[in-house]
Amino acid sequence: MPDTLIWAHSALRPVFTKLPSSVQAGARSLYRWLLSQRYGQDGLAIAVQNERSWRLDPLVALRGEVAELETIQAFRRVVQPGMDVIDVGANVGQMTLELAHLVGDQGRVVAVEPGPGNLRLLERHVQGNGMGDRVLMEAAACTDQPDQTITLNILGSDTDDIGSGFSVVDAAKLPNPHQLPTHAYPVSTTTVDALVARYALTPGFLKIDVEGAELQVLQGAQQTLKQYRPIVLVGFHPFAFEDAIAAGQALMNLLPGYSLATLAGETVAYPQTLAEYLAQPLPDLKP
Repeated sequence: MPDTLIWAHSALRPVFTKLPSSVQAGARSLYRWLLSQRYGQDGLAIAVQNERSWRLDPLVALRGEVAELETIQAFRRVVQPGMDVIDVGANVGQMTLELAHLVGDQGRVVAVEPGPGNLRLLERHVQGNGMGDRVLMEAAACTDQPDQTITLNILGSDTDDIGSGFSVVDAAKLPNPHQLPTHAYPVSTTTVDALVARYALTPGFLKIDVEGAELQVLQGAQQTLKQYRPIVLVGFHPFAFEDAIAAGQALMNLLPGYSLATLAGETVAYPQTLAEYLAQPLPDLKP
């Protein structure tokens, strides 16, 4: 059963949005205080997201009962029990938890995340939901070269900030409608191929959500794509490229022998818009 405070947030939101802005600010502060009193600094709330009950940090639970449901539904169509999965750009672990549930206790999920604040919350979510037996956390940026140190650009002045807006692309290219400050943070790198070798994986599914670094990730996954032919769900971020069409075509060149479709099932030649796409190996090219 969802936690009462989380349920109240959803139930009262229509009323809240009609309040004057000054009253909203006070109500928001009061609500955050109630959360801190109920759960403490390290507490997790019980919340339903995407039709499953999880123990989540209260602020993550407040993202609502539906969080990227179309992506979750794609996972549920293709991820099988016992699979090895790599989650590149794991964020705070909402997608990681779903993947870990789907692969079961005979599968493995390698969750790759460079953001310090995200990593701490990712670990809490994995342990708090009893998924530590199947989730391996990798504190790194996944690119095209392993064992390097690069700059992670974080929207916001605090490296402990959580959420999206973490990227290795030029900070000036990141969507920043609220004009947040940008903080540069050094991180180590890995590649998909290096992870497969390190953990002796037989990957069946690869999820990539890296805010514009998707080409680098695929460049570092060429051996894996050739040898194991995993299904790939990739987020395309056209804002990160000078020529988004050329970037989309380059992405498909890094997926030889794959077909590409939107999550709604529409086949496309290459990605062009900000969306997630599902790449599946052509049947006659599976190993």
